[in-house]
Amino acid sequence: MQDYEDVLGRISVHSKQQGLDLEHIFGIFAKKSGFINYSEFKKILELISFEISEKDFNLITMYADENKQGTIFVHDFVQQIIYAEVIAPQFEVYKWIIASRELEGRTHLIDSC
Repeated sequence: MQDYEDVLGRISVHSKQQGLDLEHIFGIFAKKSGFINYSEFKKILELISFEISEKDFNLITMYADENKQGTIFVHDFVQQIIYAEVIAPQFEVYKWIIASRELEGRTHLIDSC
């Protein structure tokens, strides 16, 4: 789920940087039914110039297609993108322990550089 949220966050950042109105863009493709299919979703990503790996595309469709019918409900999905946060990478605790041992209590690393 974290990877899904991260991809949505990247789409959100990209669209904000480009000044895109995602609700309008997605709405064009989902005029009557409120849904888009996967090929329409790919077209939208191409339209907004967002490059996505096949792995990330599959991840999005897996989570966004709640009915598993090959469609995505636009309103909910766009809201998820708009309010998605780019998630900071998680660090493993043992790496922090090793790093703290290496520092041996030194706190002014910039001074030593």
